[in-house]
Amino acid sequence: MATIMGDESLKLKAYQIEGVNWLVNLYNNNLSGILADEMGLGKTVQVIGMITHLIEKKHQYGPFMVIAPLSTLSNWQNEFERWAPTVNAIVYKGTPAERKELFNTQIKTGNFNVLIVQVHSRRMKEEGGGS
Repeated sequence: MATIMGDESLKLKAYQIEGVNWLVNLYNNNLSGILADEMGLGKTVQVIGMITHLIEKKHQYGPFMVIAPLSTLSNWQNEFERWAPTVNAIVYKGTPAERKELFNTQIKTGNFNVLIVQVHSRRMKEEGGGS
């Protein structure tokens, strides 16, 4: 079972623990899957739990990529800060100049665990951020 590294008062609900364990089981068996719980049931924190498990137990430090709608990027960042503050998660958003700076100073170096991008982030390539 994955541990969450944030505030010790934060606890996953039983069904969220089951979801994290299911994701871990998929990973351990080299299988793919979709976590398709209803809205508001904590899919974000379950994925954070899985990533935390990979870092803590499997020594897989990433980088991992979260692809999400633009409207949820800040929530992803906030949830990483809340539940897994030692995981270096960066969000690829901002003006073209800000994104280029972010790419050149953080993404290009690979000094992060999780990259959070919006669904339509092919801009990264167009802005000199990939091939």
